[in-house]
Amino acid sequence: MTSFLLLLLSTCLGIDALWRVPISKTPLDRNYYNKDVIAEYLRQKYITNYTFFANYDYQEQLSNYLNAQYYGTIQIGTPPQTFKVLFDTGSSNLWVPCSSCPYTDKACSQHQKFDCAQSSTCTLTYQSLPLRYGTGSLQGYVDYDVVCFGTNQRYCTNSYQGFICATQEPGDTFLNTPFDGILGMAWSSIAKGGIPTPTSQIFSNQMVCPEAVFAFYLNRDLYNNTVGGELTLCGIDSTHYQINGQQIVNGPVTAIVDSGTSLIAGPPALVQEIQQVIGAGQSGVID
Repeated sequence: MTSFLLLLLSTCLGIDALWRVPISKTPLDRNYYNKDVIAEYLRQKYITNYTFFANYDYQEQLSNYLNAQYYGTIQIGTPPQTFKVLFDTGSSNLWVPCSSCPYTDKACSQHQKFDCAQSSTCTLTYQSLPLRYGTGSLQGYVDYDVVCFGTNQRYCTNSYQGFICATQEPGDTFLNTPFDGILGMAWSSIAKGGIPTPTSQIFSNQMVCPEAVFAFYLNRDLYNNTVGGELTLCGIDSTHYQINGQQIVNGPVTAIVDSGTSLIAGPPALVQEIQQVIGAGQSGVID
């Protein structure tokens, strides 16, 4: 009994030690749920050197498709400037709008902007760096400053964390989005400009983060619950899931878990099995 109580206590303490970042979700507008658009989106995001021929209708549809994203809060600088960002495990760069973007840039003007001059720890550079996503592009300059997850100063990088201060957000892709920028959480090896991710810097500090892992809990019940879920850093809250041991795929399979999209892509037979397990129809809608 004593051993059981000690184990239970240590488990509870481990869960309480996690840093939790609440995340919000904006529902998908299914009027723009177009299979051809989704297929093109996947090709652009995951196929290296894929050639994209843009047209206005396609960009407009993808812009609306972005309404299925989960986002949360980070802070940059000293004193901290607060931003809502999309936590994206499918990319590896952090960017937020820049105070120097022109007023004619509609996407930039509608969101919170970072001002390096207002931060005592910011290092301004003039290193230009473009970013391209499957659904849009942007241009900006690399700045260095402290980046913190949530509004707590515990899980922060040092002041040498690089990020892109976006001065150009052309088109409608980021227009009217509920988030200001994107925080890439994939491997630093695929980051543009060779800039390490904020998570990689936090994970390197074992005194603060003994377990180099992050996890997402995404709430399905959006309409009855305003909380979209949470991002946990340096650990996993096992109370959010249960596994019955059902095996879907035989043998080793390489897969990508991409928090920046609501899509599941793969061999049709395997995808259909996954849909059956999670209770989704052929349209991808959870019943």
